[in-house]
Amino acid sequence: MNPHWLNHHATRVLYDRLAGWYDFLAGTSEQHVRQRGIDILGIRAGEKVLELGCGTGLALAGLGKQAKQAVGVDLSLKMLQAAQRKGICHLVQADFLLLPYPSESFEAAFLCFSLETLPEGETQAALQEIQRVLKENGRICLVNIARVPARGAIPRLYLAAHQRFPHVVDCRPLDASAELVKAGYTILREDLSRVWSIPVEIVMAVK
Repeated sequence: MNPHWLNHHATRVLYDRLAGWYDFLAGTSEQHVRQRGIDILGIRAGEKVLELGCGTGLALAGLGKQAKQAVGVDLSLKMLQAAQRKGICHLVQADFLLLPYPSESFEAAFLCFSLETLPEGETQAALQEIQRVLKENGRICLVNIARVPARGAIPRLYLAAHQRFPHVVDCRPLDASAELVKAGYTILREDLSRVWSIPVEIVMAVK
């Protein structure tokens, strides 16, 4: 059986199960880094923005206040249904590696704790597919767990849990800047923050 299908099926099942209480788990604790990423991306009036891994719409609502159109993509149908119940429109169930949009459709893309849920071998393919749908000089902002030495009990426990149960604790530490450069982007800004003492980086780059 196709390993890609198996990995993505497992992710979809996990987030379908989490959809009912995802906002409780992530709504408040991740709000500051989520908003920081939105601020750094700096959506301008008239722009179209794509959020990949939009989940229940926690960031999409904020992106939609600034953009001409904010489109959310997620693998989990139940996550999208939760976002829809909040009145969020322009939601699509799709795979990061095969986005249902023409080339150069968006001025900006936003990913918050979503790129690192992909298997390591698919990171570059996803970034290149996002690059395809971005316009020339289009911007991308990643908010993700930083790949830095784990210091403190909580970061070490998180890393151990991820290594032991990667399909449940699925956000793996990621060197976002290195991955973006490898995919052909130019880094514009790098910030470092924390969620529950776990290092989180916010990186903006341009196509």
